[in-house]
Amino acid sequence: MSAPPTIVWLACLWASLASASSDARISARNLLLTPDTPFELSAQPGCFKWIAADTSIVKVASVGGTAGCPSGSGSSSRLTTRSLHSGAAASATTMVLAVRLESDGSESNTDPAAGDGLGCEINVARVTSLSISTTTREMVAQDDEIQWLEVEAHDAEGNTFSPPALQALAFRWVWDGSADLDFVELEYTRQILDAHLSSLDNERARAYYRVAVHATTENPRVLVRVHQEHPPPGIQSQRCPPPVFSRRVPSPGIQSQMCPPP
Repeated sequence: MSAPPTIVWLACLWASLASASSDARISARNLLLTPDTPFELSAQPGCFKWIAADTSIVKVASVGGTAGCPSGSGSSSRLTTRSLHSGAAASATTMVLAVRLESDGSESNTDPAAGDGLGCEINVARVTSLSISTTTREMVAQDDEIQWLEVEAHDAEGNTFSPPALQALAFRWVWDGSADLDFVELEYTRQILDAHLSSLDNERARAYYRVAVHATTENPRVLVRVHQEHPPPGIQSQRCPPPVFSRRVPSPGIQSQMCPPP
């Protein structure tokens, strides 16, 4: 039985890059993204030509880091996933390839021992559910203790979306007993933040997929919920079960119940 044309095409593309030098690196090898999502890939060292194997799934929008590089090449690329058409398959997959170029614009010399080609598999699907991850289910109400609550988004098969997909979405965080839990503004986290989060003002940071919070009262009973703003049809907001305390801590030791991992 012969292989499907798409598999043959991708296999040929990989084979054409199998000679990439072994020192070449790319920022991601596999991503799960939502439709119409901008994202960035970078590679090093050198200058690269960026190729989307299927431009109906991913579009190369621009190339950056071009100083000293041949025309149309660079060390990074901004890309955008395309829309999944109504009635089409629930997901789509393609490759984005990074071909290293010489200063004259020719492709780098081949080296059969270099192994796999330099590329990233891009999977595109729709979000069907959300969950909330935590690092601890108990907190002490003191100024210097914080916890990061983080949204995880999943497709119909339970796969977890990559950070660029979540960075492109906005969320509404809600907790019952609003006096028991509060946001920590970015400048007071005293933490080195990722570049995307640190570029946000406090209002937009409160709609980010990762938020810093701290407990404010004794023995709070907190039910944390998160909703995607303007969700597509069928998405389910995450509602954590009511908190069940394993113990009570007398003042000044305080505990609050966070949403457990799914």
